[in-house]
Amino acid sequence: MDPPVQEIKDEPSDPNELKYPRLAFPYDKMPEGSLKALTDKACEGGLDPGLVVPAILTLVSTMIVPDYVEGARINLYCCLLAMVGAGKDTAINRSGTVLNLRSNDAGWHRGLVTKYTPSGERSIAQVIGDTPGGKNKPRIPGPRRHCFVTYEIEETLRKNKGDTSGVFTALQDYFDHNEKLYTDPKKNLTQHVNCRLSWLTALPVGQEEIDPDIFRRAFGESSSHGMQSRMIFGFAEKRFDARRTRNWTVIEEVELDIGTVPKNPYKSVADAISNTVVAEFADGVEDQYLAWQPKQDASGRDTYHILKIAIVIATANGHGRIEQSDWDFAVAWQEWQSEIRRVFSPGRAKKATQAEFNEVIIEEMTKRTRKAMTEEAGYKDKNTQVVNVDGKRVYLRWKGMSNAGRWYKYGMDVEKTIDALVRGGQLEYAMEPKFNDKGNYVKDVANEAWVRLIGIGVKQ
Repeated sequence: MDPPVQEIKDEPSDPNELKYPRLAFPYDKMPEGSLKALTDKACEGGLDPGLVVPAILTLVSTMIVPDYVEGARINLYCCLLAMVGAGKDTAINRSGTVLNLRSNDAGWHRGLVTKYTPSGERSIAQVIGDTPGGKNKPRIPGPRRHCFVTYEIEETLRKNKGDTSGVFTALQDYFDHNEKLYTDPKKNLTQHVNCRLSWLTALPVGQEEIDPDIFRRAFGESSSHGMQSRMIFGFAEKRFDARRTRNWTVIEEVELDIGTVPKNPYKSVADAISNTVVAEFADGVEDQYLAWQPKQDASGRDTYHILKIAIVIATANGHGRIEQSDWDFAVAWQEWQSEIRRVFSPGRAKKATQAEFNEVIIEEMTKRTRKAMTEEAGYKDKNTQVVNVDGKRVYLRWKGMSNAGRWYKYGMDVEKTIDALVRGGQLEYAMEPKFNDKGNYVKDVANEAWVRLIGIGVKQ
C-alpha cells in the first residue's frame, strides 16, 4: 500500500475578500429612505443585503393591494442564491420581521404569507383556493394575494421528482394569472382560485465557490420550463456568523410614565407600506423607462421586470410616485440581475456520450498535471497541489476544474463520473492519515475532493 499522502488543505483566504465582486449587491446605489432603513436593520451583524433586499421586495409585492400598477402585474418570484453559511434562512426571517409579517414566536402572517413547499398543482390550490363553508353554506374565498416562503427550493424538487415540470408549470401559470378552476367530477367538487401569488425561496449554490451544476439542475429547461426567466435572484457569498446578533429583534424598550414598555419602531413603517399606492411616474421618469434597454434579455421580460421592481421599491419607500431615486436604484438592480444571470445561466447541454465526457476530464487533468510537473515540489494553486510521496505527485481539485471548464454543459453527473474513473483505475483519490482520539494512526482515508491521474502524475 502506498504511504499516506500529506494532508491536502486550501490556505485560508482573506475573509473580507470577495471571490465574485461582480455579483456584489449595489448597496451604494440604494437611496436613503425606509427601504434602506429596513435593510440596515435586517442586516445587523453582517448579513448580506444581497439576500435581504430581494426578500424584502418580494414580501412587499404581497403587501401591495392592486394587482396591476402602470400595466405591470405586481407579484415577484424570488430565489436567493447563497453560498453555504451565508444566512439565507436568516435573511428571509428577518425580512419578514421588519415588515411586521413574521413573529419570532408565532411564525408567518397566515393571511399574507405561508411557509409552504409546493408539492403538486392541486396542493397549491388547497392553500390559496376557496374552502368549504360548512353545511348548506357558500364556499369561503381564498386570499386575494399571498406569498409562499419555501426555505429550500430543492425540497420542492425532491418532493415532486418526476412530476416537477407539472408543479413548475402551475407556478408559472400563477405568476401570470390570478384565476384557476379545478373540478373533481367524482366528488362533485369545484374549487376556485383567485389569488395573486408571490414566491420567496432559496438555493445553496456552493461551499467554497459557485457550483453551476446546482443551478442548472434546479432551473434547467428539463425541470422548470421557463421558470428561470420569471425569477428575480439574490446572491451572497460571505459567511454570516449569527452568534454576533443571536438575540436580534426589532422590539425596543421605551420609557413612558407608566414604566418601561416594548415598542416596535418598524410597525408604523410596515403599516405605511401597506397603505402606499403608487399611482404614476414622477416627472421625467417615464421617458427614462421607455428609453431603457436591457443588456441581454432572451425572454423579453426585463422591461416588465424593471418596471415591477421600480414600483415595489417606490412602495417600500412610501412614495406615491416612482421617483427618480427609485428608478435609479431599479436600474442598478437590473444591472446586478444581469450579472447574476450571466453566471447562473442554465445554458444548453453539449451533446456528448459518457465516454466523450470521460475524455474531456482526462484531457484536462493531463494538461494540468503536465504543467504542474514542471514546477518545484510543493507547487500549489487553488485547484492544484504537488506533494512528495515516492516521487512527485500532482493532485487536482475536480470541482474547481468543473467550474472553470463549465462541465455542467455536458449534462453529465461530474461527481459520479469522477468516482467511476477512480473505480476504473484511471484516477486515484488523495489518501490522508486518520488518527484516533489519542493521536494514534488508524488508517488511510480518501479525500474525494482531490484526485490524480494514474501513470503520469509521479516523477521519481
